[in-house]
Order: sequence, then C-alpha cells, then structure tokens
Amino acid sequence: MLAVAYEQQKDSVKARESYEKLLKAAQVPVDPKDPGKETKEANQVAAQAEAHRGLGQALLQEGKAEEALKEADESLKLNPGSGPGYLLRARIQMARKQPELARRDYRYALDVAMTLPQGSPEQNALAGEALTALQQLEPKSTATPAATGTATPAPASSPAPAASPSAVATPLAIPSAATNSTTATNATP
Repeated sequence: MLAVAYEQQKDSVKARESYEKLLKAAQVPVDPKDPGKETKEANQVAAQAEAHRGLGQALLQEGKAEEALKEADESLKLNPGSGPGYLLRARIQMARKQPELARRDYRYALDVAMTLPQGSPEQNALAGEALTALQQLEPKSTATPAATGTATPAPASSPAPAASPSAVATPLAIPSAATNSTTATNATP
C-alpha cells in the first residue's frame, strides 16, 4: 500500500524503493510443510506481479523506458490476465515510439476489461483508458475495437490475456472520469 501511495503522489523513487522491498518479501520461500502453502505461493506470485508492474511504472516515470519494459514483461509473465499490466506496457511502447505495439497492448487491456463485471469501476477505468488511447491511435476508425474483434494476437514471446472476449459487442458505460490513468493503473482484474 505504501508503494501505491507513493505512486499516486508521483514520487517514482520512493515508489520504486517500496516495490523493490515488496518484490524481495514476496520471494521468501514458503515452508513446504505449511498447510496453506498453495495459497501463500499464489499470493506471492500475485505480489511479485504487482511489484514488477509498479517497478515498471516508476521506471517509466523516471524516463527509463527499456528498464520499464522488462519489468512490465515480467509482470505479465506472472499475471498474463492483468489489464493494468497491458496498459502499462502500452504506455511504455508509446514512450518508445512504438505505436503498433502500444495499440496491441491497449486492445489486450480492452479485452481484459470486457471480462470484468459490466459497469464496474475497474472495467470503466481499464476500458476508458484503453478506448481513449485507441481512438487517438486510430482516429479514422468508427468502430470500437471491442466490437470489431480485430485485436492482433500476441507474439509467442508476449503473454496474451487469459480470455479474449473481443468478439462480444457489449456497450460500456464509461464516465469521463474513468480515463484517469492512476485509477486504471491500480485496478485489479
């Protein structure tokens, strides 16, 4: 929570330090005889994925796009269904001046949003940022990416979302405040 607070305050150095501490703590081995071993290990993987995502965000804020990309990729390896992870990687690709790769990741984030409860704050935040970015990247397109089903599949080296509901043409109720990237970054699918 401390790392998230620093992230929201845009203090990338303290956020990065806190996420590094989280990553270390989440890598401590679980006692093999512990009756809750599987749950604890699953929680560790989730914490590691969040720590890598947070490190990527902090590094991006510091202008270190290549390092940020490595962290975002590691986060998505651990949690391939993370909408915030795809949003982060898309932002990094934009910083790297790779709009095609950014477009792909915004579409993945939109696919993940479509798996979330209809109209939920998480869905609205995730879809809001993805749709806004896609409209800027594809201004001539009149169809929403979710309705067209045109998301490009991930290359073998990139993790793909857990589900791909892009063929579902469900309209989203997205309030204008939902495009706040801080909210979308902290949404947990």
